Amino acid sequence: MKTIKKIALIIFSILAVLFLGFLALIYIPSLTFEPIAYKPIAPDYWPTEGFRISTPEKQGMDSAKLLEMLNTYETLHAEDPGFNIDSITIIRHGYIVADLYFNPLFPENTKHIIHSCTKSIMSALIGIAIEQGHIKDVDVPVIDFFADKEIPNMDPRMAEITLRDLLSMETGWRSRDSFLYKHSGLFAAQRTDDWVKYTLSLPVDVKPGVRFDYSNLSSFLLSAIIQETTDMDTLAFARKNLFDPLGIKDVQWEFSPQGIAIGYARMWLKPHDMAKFGMLYLQKGRWNNRQLIPSEWVKESLTPHAYPKNYHDMLDENGKKDAEMSQRNWIATKFIRPFNDGYGYQWWLERDGTYTALGVGKGSRFR
Repeated sequence: MKTIKKIALIIFSILAVLFLGFLALIYIPSLTFEPIAYKPIAPDYWPTEGFRISTPEKQGMDSAKLLEMLNTYETLHAEDPGFNIDSITIIRHGYIVADLYFNPLFPENTKHIIHSCTKSIMSALIGIAIEQGHIKDVDVPVIDFFADKEIPNMDPRMAEITLRDLLSMETGWRSRDSFLYKHSGLFAAQRTDDWVKYTLSLPVDVKPGVRFDYSNLSSFLLSAIIQETTDMDTLAFARKNLFDPLGIKDVQWEFSPQGIAIGYARMWLKPHDMAKFGMLYLQKGRWNNRQLIPSEWVKESLTPHAYPKNYHDMLDENGKKDAEMSQRNWIATKFIRPFNDGYGYQWWLERDGTYTALGVGKGSRFR
């Protein structure tokens, strides 16, 4: 009898632990964390004119593991033809150890749309503009950049939103312009004759700097701010201060009807050029003995300022909680895309020190 009671007690204890763990998963907010501190490893050469190729073993990697990855993909693709990868480029210590192209529409040395990976590039441009004195700092109110625009019935709380809030996606406004809302707010902006004016006319639901709410229009305003403060369009500014020094020559970036580069997406780059951008961040903004992005800006960009897993409520067009959409968002955040540990300045961050420029169907991971 005592044995049965002991077994029952053990089973009860296990169930209790599992239940408490589940409750913790639901209710305990994501804990704050700092990015892993590291010293950049100086490369053997700077791949401005192109990357050199190496065997995986020479760079401390296992060819068998890379082949296993390839076999896994081919198996998954055979089982589900809808599971597609266009290309994979793996660079270790500055050398290409794997360069795989699966989609005949995007062979080697072909530009590819990078979607929201554009946002991480946009962040770099803001850091450069601050360093050059075009922008004072991240605490400048957003409306100060557009003082010449008349915004009828502007929400008074719009004046509290700063450049920092745009970068960390914590504006507090109700834009409803992400994939979670099927981009309805973004399409609404695109139907107007002034996307900036539309964005500055949005209602503000919560205090800025408090709630993470992914917004494409936040990143669009970053591009508009570059144009307002530098007297250059954002692509020209990017070519001069970022792309040209990296040896990135073939860039395509669409503009809004008002002539503003679309800061949230619509950029095309080649995979190797995306890798150069990642290597630049691994080197803390330094390239070929020149500091292209301030190292302190790289650090701030890769520091968590928001914690996406803590915010699940989705609002309808009237600002009321949409219970069904909020439930789907909770499930997606907790179980489908569990990588959302933190968000920096237009970068997705994970507790293990990995940071990602992420776009729908696209991703560049750096560590």
